[in-house]
Amino acid sequence: RTLGTKRTPLSRNVQSWLSGTNVQWLWDEMQKARTEVLAELSSKTVEQIEQDTKTHSKRALLQKSEVNFDKMKMLMQAKVEQIIKKAAYEGRITQYEANTIYSKMSTRPHGQKRKR
Repeated sequence: RTLGTKRTPLSRNVQSWLSGTNVQWLWDEMQKARTEVLAELSSKTVEQIEQDTKTHSKRALLQKSEVNFDKMKMLMQAKVEQIIKKAAYEGRITQYEANTIYSKMSTRPHGQKRKR
């Protein structure tokens, strides 16, 4: 299950960082974190946000809920860092993979695509 009208799995770029790991688990954790952050910032329940994700894209949800994108980004980055730390601690990804993800998160602005 993913957010947005375009249903896509983790990007190939992310999958390449995590080859041989539980990519689905990581994707699910990130989606859960996004739902929790949206609920927190919009004053809606997680259940309401989950219902909205069935009919609205991520961008539409942000607009509909009047959520500040910068605040959402800041909270999501903190949650993703926790998810990555947990994944490395549990052995779902290596520390090298965790460091690579941290590096990619800090050097690429949100939404910027990798040059091909």
